[in-house]
Amino acid sequence: MSEQRRITETKFPTSSITRPKFSASILFLTATTAAVLQWIPYDQSGVYRVPKRFFKGHPSVFHAFLVSVMFAFSGAFSALFLQNKPNMARVCSSYSSVSAASAVGLLIWVGFSQTH
Repeated sequence: MSEQRRITETKFPTSSITRPKFSASILFLTATTAAVLQWIPYDQSGVYRVPKRFFKGHPSVFHAFLVSVMFAFSGAFSALFLQNKPNMARVCSSYSSVSAASAVGLLIWVGFSQTH
């Protein structure tokens, strides 16, 4: 009886409940970004193809953006698969969040650099 009572009274911290939702949203956003990047028009910048609208003249920033999106996707995917190992899931979720933030930061930087 005490074993059953201990299981039903277990309280989980709210961060362990919201973390999978956050990882799932990063996973969805990065997958959507990858799908959209296939359909936008590209321009030849030297030997590299870069999107006409945002990254024209900045191929290295575009490549950094792609790497950030890939890291964010793989981190979110790993965090969702490793839910039974909370420490590892937290690490994957953290580097997914940092990678997604850097991808957004690169987009903002390119947006400001083209307007000036």
